[in-house]
Amino acid sequence: MRKKTMFFMIIGIFFMSNLLVGCATTAQTQFYRPVNYAGDPYQISGKFDPMKGWNGVVKIYINRIEVINKPLPVFTNSTDASGVFEDKKVSTTITRIKTFLSSYIRADVFIGSERAASLTF
Repeated sequence: MRKKTMFFMIIGIFFMSNLLVGCATTAQTQFYRPVNYAGDPYQISGKFDPMKGWNGVVKIYINRIEVINKPLPVFTNSTDASGVFEDKKVSTTITRIKTFLSSYIRADVFIGSERAASLTF
């Protein structure tokens, strides 16, 4: 009887931790103005949804328009993705960083050849 109760407690804790971790994480919006550009700065933001795909999906937005939608790989800690915004090439390097006490995802966003933002999820 005691083993059965312990088994259900472990299963319950596992599912509760997945529910808490399973929420999408949004990166804080960063602003970027290209060289020789007189308009409003671009608003670059991102979202990480750990419940999609095998290892989660990262989405990058510029001015609220989805530019990049990239599933994270299962067996490596980094991946590259690219897209287009206003006829400019947008690329990103997405890296999963694990330390002793924490784990987070960083997306370095480039517009053309200029680094535009570094988003953390």
